Amino acid sequence: AETPELLRQMRAAIDANDAAALAAAAHSFKGMYSMFAPHPVVDIARHLEELGRAGTMPEACAAFARLPTAVDSFNATMVATRS
Repeated sequence: AETPELLRQMRAAIDANDAAALAAAAHSFKGMYSMFAPHPVVDIARHLEELGRAGTMPEACAAFARLPTAVDSFNATMVATRS
């Protein structure tokens, strides 16, 4: 799945209070980004995966809120390194 779809899956899992779905989507998201380089986007995805595995959903909303900005930062970094 692509970034927008995984973000949608994580948001839906948080909205539905579905810890297992959050863990699965965050795991896929983390894997997709971790192959490039260490970056906060990977740390946030790892944290979301851990929250999902632990069933700690109240914290997931705040963690997820940081993810779009981190994705934008990651993308900007990748564009800059290709130039």
